[in-house]
Amino acid sequence: MLEGLKKRGFKLTSGPDGTGWQIIYGNRGGGHYFDAGCSQMIVDCVDLIQFADIERFCAEGLRRAARCERPT
Repeated sequence: MLEGLKKRGFKLTSGPDGTGWQIIYGNRGGGHYFDAGCSQMIVDCVDLIQFADIERFCAEGLRRAARCERPT
């Protein structure tokens, strides 16, 4: 599953020196994702938009940095 998430654009880490999510949470108070059932949907190519690609939210849904409207 991790390889599939990487192919879809997820940035994966196992923490500093492989220490795990607990150290990431302790250092930053976040920056981790627990699979609650959606990871396989993402791997299976359910539409995914990176947060960095969103310029702003608007009445039509959202405006991507590429200036195209997308309904939410």
